[in-house]
Amino acid sequence: VIVEGEAEVRFRDRVLGRIRAGEACGEMALVENRLKRSASVVLLQESRGIEMSMARLGPVLETHPHLSHAILYNLARGLSEKLRATRGQD
Repeated sequence: VIVEGEAEVRFRDRVLGRIRAGEACGEMALVENRLKRSASVVLLQESRGIEMSMARLGPVLETHPHLSHAILYNLARGLSEKLRATRGQD
């Protein structure tokens, strides 16, 4: 999650989008629990962010199950929005 700053998401030589403060990247890697990335994130300015992993997130969800719904809903919504954007759909 970008806390402060801005970044571009790139695949090979193509810019797929921008990420600004409050937005997330790396959802596919989080869901699939993989180290291999499907795209690169390049900072456009000095930025701060929060890194999440299932190793860190899992215990939080177990300890606070009421957060699970909100986190998973926002994760799915974000992935859906990004998929629509790559297909040129609103």
